[in-house]
Amino acid sequence: MPSGEAERSAPSCPAEAAPDAYVWSSVEVVDVRPERELVGKARIHRTRGARLLVRAPHAAAELEQLARCRAARVSSEGPSDDPLAVPGVEVEVRDARGGLEMRLTSPHRERALELERRAERAKERGRWPPVVSSSGRRRPERL
Repeated sequence: MPSGEAERSAPSCPAEAAPDAYVWSSVEVVDVRPERELVGKARIHRTRGARLLVRAPHAAAELEQLARCRAARVSSEGPSDDPLAVPGVEVEVRDARGGLEMRLTSPHRERALELERRAERAKERGRWPPVVSSSGRRRPERL
């Protein structure tokens, strides 16, 4: 496993980080575009996930670490509308004009399409989705 994959699969999540609800309630989803790549000789577009333009009071590296920590936690907690809850999501955040670009991708076609769908719903809301418990109720987010 390359070192980049090891970092993505086991993020170091600081215990002293701000509560998840506080961090993600301050993230505004401004725009969403599909993340696609050309494959094969026929140059067919294949969906890999979504690119989100977000505004957040965090630096790109900090938001990327927070996103990886959240993805590691919420993907195992049951149903959610959170794009980071898609199993195996790969996260990359970088500076962009007007905010930060968050690229959420998956090598699996179905998961990539699910990432795109959830990202579109986050854009419709304008904010990052709250975590939902397995019973379907919103629950307070923990540290």
